[in-house]
Amino acid sequence: MALSKPIINMTADLLRIIVRQCEYPAIQILRKTSATVRDLIDRRLPNGSVYAVSIKSCTNSIFIEIKSGNPSSPSSGQLYPRGNRIKIEYQFHKKGCMVILERRGGRKSQRFVKDESFVTVFWKDFESLLDINNGKVLEDFKVNFEMIEWGKTPKKNYFKFIAQLEEVIKKRGYLRTRNISMRIFMVHECRSILALMDPSYVEGIHFCSIEVPGTSKLIEYSRMFDSFVVEELEQWKNARMIQSENFEFFWERGLFHFEKVKVRMDYVSGHNVDGIVQLVKNSDVPPGLIKDWIPRDQREEIIDDFDDSDTESDDDSDSDDDDDDEHL
Repeated sequence: MALSKPIINMTADLLRIIVRQCEYPAIQILRKTSATVRDLIDRRLPNGSVYAVSIKSCTNSIFIEIKSGNPSSPSSGQLYPRGNRIKIEYQFHKKGCMVILERRGGRKSQRFVKDESFVTVFWKDFESLLDINNGKVLEDFKVNFEMIEWGKTPKKNYFKFIAQLEEVIKKRGYLRTRNISMRIFMVHECRSILALMDPSYVEGIHFCSIEVPGTSKLIEYSRMFDSFVVEELEQWKNARMIQSENFEFFWERGLFHFEKVKVRMDYVSGHNVDGIVQLVKNSDVPPGLIKDWIPRDQREEIIDDFDDSDTESDDDSDSDDDDDDEHL
């Protein structure tokens, strides 16, 4: 594809028209054709850059969805001036990797990558995406894990994926995003991923428990979210909004600084949500989640009354003892 020589003589307007018609994979190729095209694309990115990235890791495939354009415009998701939203699936194949690209309007194409695993191909493209976006701020970054089963191999792949994500992002410093969303197994993975985000930009945090088949104690334990594990992170301290799904909070004081809290728990009781409701302003808890709930201030009064009654009963017992002494 010998474009470098004739493209140098093209006008900037013509180059812009060409770039506007390209999907993300084609833009990657165009950047390699000449310095002129590369500079044009880099200059174009502030107004047409990637603003949302969503990754979903499954047992035998990885999905990534990329949105580009200006998210604050009325036509959010559009790119000069048309929309640009693509989905790519990296699928396991016994002889390599099958890459399925879904373009705007549902148009699909696929290519086969020989002798490379779907994981390897995904990470190459993801690194290229980060380099092209060149540290610009995302509106949303999502990492989801979906497990058909939770055995030795899926568990190994899960932690390996997170370790690779850490390595890829750390090589480039922080990932800049205003909102981070993750579907994870335990709070420690939440900390690992959250620590990769630039604390100067994080505004919203959303985390959800992985729906793992079965009813083992391990699954029940994984839904316990100890906020003290993450509360020292600057990313956690600086965020203003938090949304939690299917985690049971421990040490809810780690939530008190948030301006808005949304809690949804389908699998666990709501016995420990009262602290969140009472002490976090703008908290959002589904109706009927908390049964026999007593407001914190009333509960403290009850405790005080109970303590007073204990004291009185102690005094009564002492007086009874004195009476007994007199009889003796």
